[in-house]
Amino acid sequence: MESKVNYTAVGLFVVILSAALIGLGLWIGADISPKDYRRYDAFFNESVSGLNANAPVKYRGVTVGRVSHIQLSPDNPQQVLVEMEIEAHIPITVATYATLSVQGITGIAHVELEGGDPLAAALHAHEGQHHPIIPTKPSLFTRIDDAVSEVYSTLGVLSEDINMLLSDENRESVRMTLRNVAALTEVFSGKSTDLEKTFSDTANIIANVEVATENLPTLMSGLEQAVDEFNQTAGSVRGMTTGIDEMVNDVHMELNRILRTSGPEMTVLIERLNTLAEEISLLSRKISTESNPLLFRPTQLKPGPGEE
Repeated sequence: MESKVNYTAVGLFVVILSAALIGLGLWIGADISPKDYRRYDAFFNESVSGLNANAPVKYRGVTVGRVSHIQLSPDNPQQVLVEMEIEAHIPITVATYATLSVQGITGIAHVELEGGDPLAAALHAHEGQHHPIIPTKPSLFTRIDDAVSEVYSTLGVLSEDINMLLSDENRESVRMTLRNVAALTEVFSGKSTDLEKTFSDTANIIANVEVATENLPTLMSGLEQAVDEFNQTAGSVRGMTTGIDEMVNDVHMELNRILRTSGPEMTVLIERLNTLAEEISLLSRKISTESNPLLFRPTQLKPGPGEE
């Protein structure tokens, strides 16, 4: 006997069960406790691929809000404007900044907040801003990409420098340098005896310098003594010079006095002496002229025995 199935009851049961399951899911997923949110904006200078509306906003790894809207910046299309709703009790200060973070290998991104110093001033909207703007920093992948790009650029420059260094001209210069070094080494090996002698002489000179340095205080002492004696001698000479100057002054004064007192007599005496000198000079010339053949004529000697 076949049982009769009430399809209407079965369908009604399925509908009621489905509605109950949907309601249970909504109840579990819904936030029962009411929360107060504040709106913030952030401008990112990089791609926000993987970030969607309703993506979580985390503060040190704890979910504190969600992304409400994503669009290009109206003022600068190179920037992406991300609007966020964050719980009101979270300390968003002027020291807080936002970065993009990717969770795992799924590529799903979220906004990570860092640097909220509780002692810093709270972040507020300035004039002309709809919401307070949280500063942003490059994400980890952006920093890695920039670093890799910089390293790649540096490697390119280094490669060009290496190619320039290894050019034919530089290689030839290196070969010539090595040949010159080899020739210089050969010259040094042939002059090893002279070098040893030079080093030995240098050592002797250094030893003599050390000895002279040790004797330098004694030499300086003797030099200081000689300088003192020279100063004493110079003082004596200055004293003698002063005495001579005084004596010359006295003689000069005495001569002046004699000339003042016997001026006419001295003048007559000098004139007479001049006249006498002229007469003696004339007499001498006359004797030399008249008697020179008689006085200075050479005498002829008589021939000796056996001389004709």
